[in-house]
Amino acid sequence: MKNFLIFTSLLFLQTVYTQNFMYLNAIDFDFTTNKTGYTGHFNIYSPPIDSSAWGYNAGIMKINYSTSDSIMLYREDYVKLKPLDPLKIGSKYESKYNEYKNKTKISSYSIYIQSMYALTPAKNCNKIFAHAHAELLISNLEASTAINTIQRDTLTITSLDSIPQRILSTQGDNIERKSKSINGYFGLGMTFDLKCTDKSRLFFQPTVGYTTNFPQASSVNTNGNANNYYLSEIKDWNSFYLVRSYFRYTLVQNSAPATGTTQTTPSELILGTDIRGMFPRFTPFYSVYIGLNLDLAKLVDLFK
Repeated sequence: MKNFLIFTSLLFLQTVYTQNFMYLNAIDFDFTTNKTGYTGHFNIYSPPIDSSAWGYNAGIMKINYSTSDSIMLYREDYVKLKPLDPLKIGSKYESKYNEYKNKTKISSYSIYIQSMYALTPAKNCNKIFAHAHAELLISNLEASTAINTIQRDTLTITSLDSIPQRILSTQGDNIERKSKSINGYFGLGMTFDLKCTDKSRLFFQPTVGYTTNFPQASSVNTNGNANNYYLSEIKDWNSFYLVRSYFRYTLVQNSAPATGTTQTTPSELILGTDIRGMFPRFTPFYSVYIGLNLDLAKLVDLFK
């Protein structure tokens, strides 16, 4: 056991020396509700070095997605005035013309690994890779339906034939639903790691492939029936696209480390976006965030 712990510690130290780490703590913005949330990203980025053309990119990301898409439906509903009373001749009920507005929000944990093949020389300051993408996405979905009554009338049942075929006992003004899902994403794409200035770089990565996930609830066709609006999770393979990008700007460049110490990481400001959707016509989810990349190299001193 002791030898295993020593081996693990040495492997960790070697990894820190040779890999690029990101430990991002950021604030994301939901422009539909003007609210903010937390985004966290732990990433190990190991581009090809020396004579090898292969590298990898892996990490865990906690991210909140929003969507600009909202379904607007209009329909006529019938609601009892007395929910517990049976309908008979002489009973009264309300006829409502309602507006239904549906919105969806998703909070996810993304666990991913990518195998990268270099298309440019390792010494180039601008790097381009082809990559294979494998990801486990654990999501909590929240769907809300706001009901706004545009017009209402009180009607009386004059005959058995005049009783509506579908009548509600009660009706509120807001409906909320929650759902959890675990889905796999597998695809191919391109990775661009570009130098903008001496202090900044742009990471841009489009990926396309197939997933077990189903199109988000806010884009599911309800066939005009608002009461059939629900979070549907159908386990089937669907084509997806994912565009992940972030701009890194060095705020403070740490001084050169002394001999025998770990190379430190500069403090960085990161502005990022994540766009995730499904083909061919479903509105995508997006996330926009800004935060700081913390210096993980200081943690290595704890193992010395």
